[in-house]
Amino acid sequence: MIGGYVVGMMAGCLMASLNSALHIESAAIASATLIIFGALAMSTAMFVMVVTRTEHPPASALALGLVLNEWSLLTLVVVLAGIIGLSLFKRMVLPILMDLL
Repeated sequence: MIGGYVVGMMAGCLMASLNSALHIESAAIASATLIIFGALAMSTAMFVMVVTRTEHPPASALALGLVLNEWSLLTLVVVLAGIIGLSLFKRMVLPILMDLL
């Protein structure tokens, strides 16, 4: 799970940086490039996750979110801290969870 989110963050940050480097002034073209770079971020994240065997579908949605919304280093830190916290919590409660299958 953590690996998938790291891949999603890297793909999202890369595509968001490439999109912002274009400096497009036309609103219609800027909207189209935003959609294109969002799709590229998701597909890149999914491809790299499959290659590295760290598949986690919500992590590719994070890549899309980083392209569509302005992000900062604080955003990445909060997401990573949340994911690490959830992973640690899962490890702690795993012995008391009941297998339903």
